[in-house]
Amino acid sequence: MYRNEKGISLLALIIIVIIMIVLAIVIWGVVRDIVHDAMVEDIRANMLAIQGMATNSAQLHEIGELEYLPGTAVDLDYLPEAIRSRLQYVMVRVEVEGYEPYYVQQFNFRIFRYAELSEVGLSISTDRDGEFYIVDFNNMCEDGKPEVLYSLGVNGQYTLTELQEYVGEVDIVLPEEDEPEYVEGEYGVYVEE
Repeated sequence: MYRNEKGISLLALIIIVIIMIVLAIVIWGVVRDIVHDAMVEDIRANMLAIQGMATNSAQLHEIGELEYLPGTAVDLDYLPEAIRSRLQYVMVRVEVEGYEPYYVQQFNFRIFRYAELSEVGLSISTDRDGEFYIVDFNNMCEDGKPEVLYSLGVNGQYTLTELQEYVGEVDIVLPEEDEPEYVEGEYGVYVEE
């Protein structure tokens, strides 16, 4: 009796709804990953800008053109262990006349919050709750620039170095080109075509 009626059957409607739900879940996952990757790149860009400013400030401080390093001195007692464990300190020998020489820990960390970054001419895109950056002037990276730490961390990565490696793991890997063949000839080494 219902065979000749036009329209969508209940079974077809259920199948369409299931397909729409699956598509929505897949699209949600993709959009969430894109937003997360954009946030990570935003944080990394902020850290690179802060590192550049800190490198310039450290050089100006070293030659005497800048009396104090920018930022606020860090009280290590208030920092989470995940950040505190990544900071480095330098042992400095103190000699006072009439006393035995002793060593003290020299901390050279500066904290930057949203307002402090604006004061030094940097504008970061967001001001997340609990967000701040720390510049560790004692811990120079391989390229001679101070290490920068992010208070909230990204998937357990707090330092710029760790974040660069983390981001590097998800980069697109291009196929390797064939290695050219080097041939030693009468006039030196050349690439065989």
